[in-house]
Amino acid sequence: MRRVVFAAACVVVLLSTSVSATDNSPRVVTIEVLIDHGDDVVRAHQAISSAVLDVSGVFRREFNIEFKVVVVGSWRPASQHFDGNEAFSFLENAGHNRSDIVVAFTSRSFFADVPEETDSRITVKRTSGGLAKLGGNHAIVRLYDRANVILIHEIAHLFMAQHSDDPGSVMYGDAIAATAFDEDSKEAVFQNRDRKF
Repeated sequence: MRRVVFAAACVVVLLSTSVSATDNSPRVVTIEVLIDHGDDVVRAHQAISSAVLDVSGVFRREFNIEFKVVVVGSWRPASQHFDGNEAFSFLENAGHNRSDIVVAFTSRSFFADVPEETDSRITVKRTSGGLAKLGGNHAIVRLYDRANVILIHEIAHLFMAQHSDDPGSVMYGDAIAATAFDEDSKEAVFQNRDRKF
């Protein structure tokens, strides 16, 4: 009888250990990186590698999500100062399907149509550091000194995090300086952590 109880206890311990080990495994999200063909590839690669490493560290710590670059390609924005909305539509329809998400990087400036904060019925064109759709799987990120913070912000949009009024949040709509998430943004990412891309 003792042997049966001991054996049953061992099975329970083994099962609970394997379940908790599975629960601690990070979600791995694959990224196809597109580099603007006009950028210095070596410099862009260094900046992108640093940004993806930072994003993976923040998302691993906060949400147990890691990012892995599986494909690197190139893309060609229309002009030196381009319409981000048009480029975004092009990327969405270009058939990139070798990864979970696609992030196009550029050192060029681009603008996007955004709702005016005082009246959402009015749309204004504003220079942008990044662009992504809530729940989408594409983003455009401008390569400059804050590319890592912009990438965190845009990838959080892919997990349904919206802009925040908290200036201490990475999801703050303007002049993002932080890499921390506000509680509402954390909740959104947690709820969509295992979403299908």
